Amino acid sequence: MTKFVLVGSGLAGGLLAAYLGRRGYEVELYERRGDPREGNMIGGRSINLALSTRGIHALQQIGIADEVLKHAIPMRGRMIHEKSGALHLAPYDVDPNKHINSIGRAALNTTVIEAAQRHPNVRVHFNHKCTGVDLDSATAQLFNPPSPGYGVVSTSSSQQRQSGSDLNASTLDELSALAEKLVEKNPRSLPHRTFLALARLKQNRAADALAVYENVTVARGALTPSALVVHAAVLAANGRKDEAKSEISQLRTDQLLQEEKRLIENL
Repeated sequence: MTKFVLVGSGLAGGLLAAYLGRRGYEVELYERRGDPREGNMIGGRSINLALSTRGIHALQQIGIADEVLKHAIPMRGRMIHEKSGALHLAPYDVDPNKHINSIGRAALNTTVIEAAQRHPNVRVHFNHKCTGVDLDSATAQLFNPPSPGYGVVSTSSSQQRQSGSDLNASTLDELSALAEKLVEKNPRSLPHRTFLALARLKQNRAADALAVYENVTVARGALTPSALVVHAAVLAANGRKDEAKSEISQLRTDQLLQEEKRLIENL
């Protein structure tokens, strides 16, 4: 079966993943930022979008137009601010029932991603930064901070090779230091804490890895498979295997990267 690797889960990437998934293609969608549903998206555009007929048609094709429009605000015209201070409304159409719609970009993006994930042949990987593409070999190089190391993803195979387990002590020290700075800058970011916990775990600092989670409470539904795997591995390394097994009991192995599977293979 043809496989597609998409880089970027913005509106275009998420929509394309949903279209391809609907047609039965195998899709791997990679995004450098964290899962927007965890509330820790950093950067990006914040201004609302104007959703018109073409956009609505695209959403109808993946079955989410009605769901999206429930949260949209009708925009019936453009407000003109004259130099005198007077306001003048210029309607978009002579028919007041014809209008464009204002919709929050983040909410729409999340809905599109969830529509893509309804297809079992679509997998979305957050916190993966694309660092290069080789069109001749049809491969993409990706960096995954929560699982320190580089990976190579091929469009012709569902396999991913990770070098995170082969990192030397010097590189692990650098990654740990970077993760500490990220957590210090944004202590509420679960991906940053996951990154730091895993870096310390690979440094054989199990107790320090566990300390990363002190005074942190996260709803189970907000946890990604990657975050759950790392936390379970940290618990196991600290002699709390029963708790670790309980955490991963509901995980599907097809949701995990090879590096993540190795972290819990002895549980």
